[in-house]
Amino acid sequence: MLPAAFIPAAERYDLMAAIDRWVIRNAFLEYENGIGRADAMLAINLSANSLSDEGFVDLIEGQFTDHRFPAQRACFAINEMSHALGIETVAECVASQAVVDRLCEVGVDYAQGYFFGRAAPWSDTY
Repeated sequence: MLPAAFIPAAERYDLMAAIDRWVIRNAFLEYENGIGRADAMLAINLSANSLSDEGFVDLIEGQFTDHRFPAQRACFAINEMSHALGIETVAECVASQAVVDRLCEVGVDYAQGYFFGRAAPWSDTY
């Protein structure tokens, strides 16, 4: 199921913090059990609503500790309010140099998408 199919309902019923918690726990576990061996970056999209969820930051800090995860290998993307919070931003679906140039102009910190490379199976990265 694609995120666009359930995120609007999850936001409407105030479930995004629970979903973000599940994603964080499972992403850290996956990293520890496999993809971390390739020195890959872990990028997680979060809902801005999760930032106000009590204990959310503690959960993230605990995952770094529990999984001996290097913080420099993590990137949290918060789609709403990022610049207002002074948080580094990541643009997705970047497909051309023109888009890269515009993102630089508006102050986006990082970008990902087909312009930089196509997605590949983890097995191709080992």
